[in-house]
Amino acid sequence: MKKILLSLLMCLAGSGLANAQYDYSSASRLDSIENALALANSRLAILRADSIHDAVWRTGRYFNVGYSIASTSSDVYNAEKAKFGVFISKGTSYLWPRKSPIGGMLKLGFDVRWFDMQFAMYDKFARKVVSEGNFNGVNNYSGWTSDMTASSDNGGGASAKYPNYATFNHMSLLVGAFGIGPTLTVAPLTFMDNAAASLRLNLYFHYQPTFGLNLYTAKCVYAGNGVNPIDGTELPECESEVLPEYGYANMFDWGFKIQWRTFGLGFETRWGSGKLTNSSYSPYCWGENTFYGKTINMNGADDIEGSYTRKFSESRIYLDFVF
Repeated sequence: MKKILLSLLMCLAGSGLANAQYDYSSASRLDSIENALALANSRLAILRADSIHDAVWRTGRYFNVGYSIASTSSDVYNAEKAKFGVFISKGTSYLWPRKSPIGGMLKLGFDVRWFDMQFAMYDKFARKVVSEGNFNGVNNYSGWTSDMTASSDNGGGASAKYPNYATFNHMSLLVGAFGIGPTLTVAPLTFMDNAAASLRLNLYFHYQPTFGLNLYTAKCVYAGNGVNPIDGTELPECESEVLPEYGYANMFDWGFKIQWRTFGLGFETRWGSGKLTNSSYSPYCWGENTFYGKTINMNGADDIEGSYTRKFSESRIYLDFVF
């Protein structure tokens, strides 16, 4: 009897140990699964946060193309407004902090504009280049025609050809590189769990080293046949001539752009000045091999030589592409 009872107790003890071991193994597996799920959820949350951050803030690289309302002037010549102007630019915004925006919506940094190129075309204008008076010893020369013969005071027998007016087309090209300045970007809707979270406002300022080029094409209008652009009288035209002015200009700009994901719309104002060479035009021609004449300087002052200060200003509206 004792042996039977002892055997039963041993069986019951073995069964309890087996059940305890089974329960322990099951609990251990459940804990492992829960830990793995928690780790996976944590990693997914990090990936999701990185994805949302990248969708909102992008890489900072951009390309702009737009329309410019430009004007230019010098200290001695009236301002000219461009008929139209276009520009392209490319740059990169370097923002801080890299991963965690201030307050979840604000980043600061600096912006580098790698290049900025603008072309503008100005209105055609005309200038009177001769008047009543004495020129090379000849009185009242403005009454001559292009086929008359000069007097002996001016070389005798030379064909006298001179214009009454000159017309000018004016174009400008501004090419800047390595502009730099501060920038601030705000994404006020990052708390929203939809596409509106990618809306950003960017403010910036640049100093832009720039090469400036003014290009004039000049054409004389001779007394005789043709049409005078000022009073409508008949005057013929001569062959055109290209007159460049160039130099270094210090340009500044400030502006803002509203961006959504990879697209944006922006507005900026630019201004600056630089020393340009003083291009001149001498339209008087006496004879075939002899050249005389009063010089017309393109900046509007006949007594300035070498270089002069040219001012530039403009307003821009543009499309912004972020990548």
